[in-house]
Amino acid sequence: MNVASLQNIVSIAKKETLEDYHQTATRLQDGLNKMVAECKMKGPEHEALHHWLEPLMEKTKGLKNAGSIEDAGIILDEIKNQMNLFSKYFEI
Repeated sequence: MNVASLQNIVSIAKKETLEDYHQTATRLQDGLNKMVAECKMKGPEHEALHHWLEPLMEKTKGLKNAGSIEDAGIILDEIKNQMNLFSKYFEI
């Protein structure tokens, strides 16, 4: 799993029901779990990945627990913004 795959999950996310948002969160969490499991980075690069990844993981958890479509939409926007920060930490 890579960042482009995570970005794709967000870009194709259905936004009609709260369940749609929860399903997106589940797909994101699965992707994040795979990314962490496959991580072979060491040193400063590894630390930079965690600075980017930890807020994304928290926001994904928030999306999974969102209680309204409005809240879920806000959180999904925050997730998109966090993903866009990837280039701040890494060259694409």
